[in-house]
Amino acid sequence: MNPNPETFHQVAIPTLDTDLTVYYDGVCPLCRREIEFLKRLDTGDGVAWVNLCERPDGLVTPGLSKPDALKVFHVKTADGRLLSGAAAFLQLWGRSPRMTAVTRVLSNRPTLFLLNIAYRGFLLVRPVLQRLVRRWDRENRVAP
Repeated sequence: MNPNPETFHQVAIPTLDTDLTVYYDGVCPLCRREIEFLKRLDTGDGVAWVNLCERPDGLVTPGLSKPDALKVFHVKTADGRLLSGAAAFLQLWGRSPRMTAVTRVLSNRPTLFLLNIAYRGFLLVRPVLQRLVRRWDRENRVAP
């Protein structure tokens, strides 16, 4: 996990007509749930959802390999900026009318810095959480 730290501070609150590409791990049960939630946020028609597990190995987009993309949440803006971690989430959340106010509050450098520390902490425990969710899904017969 070595995301570019510069991307953590490049948050711009997009308008609803901005194109955005979201890269996600479609095999991860946590990621699938998060993406389902995000899709329900009404982020507009300009969002392209890319399930990385359906893509060939290699570069996903210039500057982002599939293994790196699977480690950390990424989005690519219409102007080609690649954002990761909390900045990527805020970029996506800002497209939803229901999340715009939250995004504005969280989109300052000190808060973004703290959100990235929390996100990196989550990434450390993510494998354990994935196993727990998979077990829960099996026991409750939840389809992948």
